[in-house]
Amino acid sequence: MKKNSWIVSVLLFSVCIIPPALFPDATPLNFNDYTISSYNGEDADPGAFAIQDGGASLELSGNTWKKIPFNCSISRFTVVEFDYMSTGTASPEIGGIGFDRDNDSAVNWIFNVNGTEYAGFQNYEYDTIPDWRHFTVNIGDLFSTDVQHLLFVNDMDTGTAPRSVFRDVMIYDDAPTATLSFDSIPSNVTPGVNFTITVNYETSLGDHGLRGRMFLEIHDAGTGGLIASYNRDNSGDGYEGPTGSVDFTCNVSSSYTSIYFVAFLSPIEFNPYVLAEMETYPRDGSYGYWWTGNGVTHDINYLGSTIISDNVSGDYTYCCGITYEAFMDAWETYNTLKGNDPASIWGLSVGQMSSFRQKWYAADGTIVGAPGAITTYGCGPAITDWDKASRGDLVQIWRKSSSGHSVIFDHWVRNDVGDKITLRYWSSQPGTSGIHYNSEDYSTLNLTDTLFARARKPVDDDDWGNRYKDVDSSATPTTVGASGLEGWDLY
Repeated sequence: MKKNSWIVSVLLFSVCIIPPALFPDATPLNFNDYTISSYNGEDADPGAFAIQDGGASLELSGNTWKKIPFNCSISRFTVVEFDYMSTGTASPEIGGIGFDRDNDSAVNWIFNVNGTEYAGFQNYEYDTIPDWRHFTVNIGDLFSTDVQHLLFVNDMDTGTAPRSVFRDVMIYDDAPTATLSFDSIPSNVTPGVNFTITVNYETSLGDHGLRGRMFLEIHDAGTGGLIASYNRDNSGDGYEGPTGSVDFTCNVSSSYTSIYFVAFLSPIEFNPYVLAEMETYPRDGSYGYWWTGNGVTHDINYLGSTIISDNVSGDYTYCCGITYEAFMDAWETYNTLKGNDPASIWGLSVGQMSSFRQKWYAADGTIVGAPGAITTYGCGPAITDWDKASRGDLVQIWRKSSSGHSVIFDHWVRNDVGDKITLRYWSSQPGTSGIHYNSEDYSTLNLTDTLFARARKPVDDDDWGNRYKDVDSSATPTTVGASGLEGWDLY
């Protein structure tokens, strides 16, 4: 049984992607401006803290949990940036920054960047003792919710606690921009005759490693009711900008006398569902690594057939098995939420899914792995610009040593000039005793054979609510059939 199944609903709340303006400026907090108090039931050393550097830094020196008031709504694109330093001969059990809604049990909302305990989010790692390290965390990739407090943790229930110092803490929104416009709107259309509507877009989605799907709706100008809906996804690749246009071929019947158009741009990524499923797995060694069997923790069924079985006693996993299981379970969650029946994945048959699975495992005579399965069966695009990789992308690592690894991408660790130095990912591997986040040195990668891909979400009822931007022509309705020339003989 997965221990954190509660988190699926929390993370899927963050699928909503309406760009906010909650934190317009990236300004470091001044701790002198806040009341620093103990966190409920956890602060064993209430006095073991100090404000330093004129308010820019907070030092915790004991078994200490501190909070400051911070009432806000964390959105899909909220980011926290901070510098962190720890000194001592050992790491704390939990060392990091987090959020709280009720002054109780906030461990699941902590970014545990330097802790020995399985607690909170551990996809960011402090490994530069005793030097400073800078962290940029996209909070909205992990949860979106209302919070009351910002937390700072240096938890050490046993032994001597090291110091944890937090500096230049900034919380801000880094949402992509999007602008839509119509090339031209006809004043009149003839019923039953095709006509074209062009939507122009300008967006920074690509700068955020994101892509979009464009929609066009026709509405009855009298009632506002929906007449027809169209969508385009650039042959499955999505639109990332910076500029472009999308043509829609439309048709309307004589049942309507006046219409208007609505265009909107919405997310195309399936990543939030993969990420939500991924976070349900424990990372405490209970789902251990064992290179035997099929590498899954339960039978994987699809359209009433077993694609691959859990043929090893115990929750043992390996890389391609657990990434495939997380992907398939994410689709099961999605299809259940949407009431899809049959619960297919992009219409694949059972036979196609069996071949899809073999390709994912690199067991079909190829080395393309999960990215190859995604692109071969039309489930999403390849990501060829790795700087635009996004959390939740599927990756098949091949090393210069010829060994491989199936992983789910988390983020790049970069040096001071922005060069990629480490690939941070989620998978199952011996070095973490099973499922956990792990790192791969960029210098070890075979850059030719390593592949990235992104699963694409179907059109669904979330698209309007999750839109990046919309535009409509309701102020200048289009008449249907009445051109003003009836009764005239034209020569």
